[in-house]
Amino acid sequence: MFDFGFASAISGELLSAAIVTFWITAIAFSIAVIMGALATLLIRSNSRALALPYGVASSFFRGTPLLTQILFVYFVLPEIGLSLSPAVTGIVVLSVHYSFFLAEVYRALLDAIPRGQWEASAALGLSRSKAFFFVIFPQVRKNGVAPVGNYLLSMFKETPLLATISVTELMFTAKYVGSEYFRYIEPLTIAGAIYLAMSLPFAIAIRAYERKGVVPR
Repeated sequence: MFDFGFASAISGELLSAAIVTFWITAIAFSIAVIMGALATLLIRSNSRALALPYGVASSFFRGTPLLTQILFVYFVLPEIGLSLSPAVTGIVVLSVHYSFFLAEVYRALLDAIPRGQWEASAALGLSRSKAFFFVIFPQVRKNGVAPVGNYLLSMFKETPLLATISVTELMFTAKYVGSEYFRYIEPLTIAGAIYLAMSLPFAIAIRAYERKGVVPR
């Protein structure tokens, strides 16, 4: 049966681990957003020299399991002299993995803007950069909140994979506490509740945005 006394005793440790999960997600996603934007610029530059390397990298990171990428970076790269700590490995792999998905989102959002808006902006005397920041970007921001937010939620829900390389995030800590006390129901239940409490409000906000189309200020 669920022991509320034991659950109360371990809650502090699990909440501390949840903070680690939060920061890893926040840092990795911030990097992914920037890298995705840079990748989009590469895509739209129409450079033949960059097209093939980008295509290969995109196919690899979007077409292979995230867990495989985590294990490869953590266990294989040290064989060629590149060793990363578990937390840094997690941040690097998460950010690179999701940057390629976000790049595709950005590209689709830009392609959805009618070309006539660029032409109208030029006719009004706006430079291409001003047209982007004052005409195109507000529309991309509005339409991109939901898909980008969904990828943020996906990243958050995949952070438990980092437990496989001993990152002391929430799931790793829950398993450790369970094995230490030979009781799993309390730590895993609390971990699940924390994941839900952290992700559900954001998921509700995204769904509300999708229904109402409210532009965030």
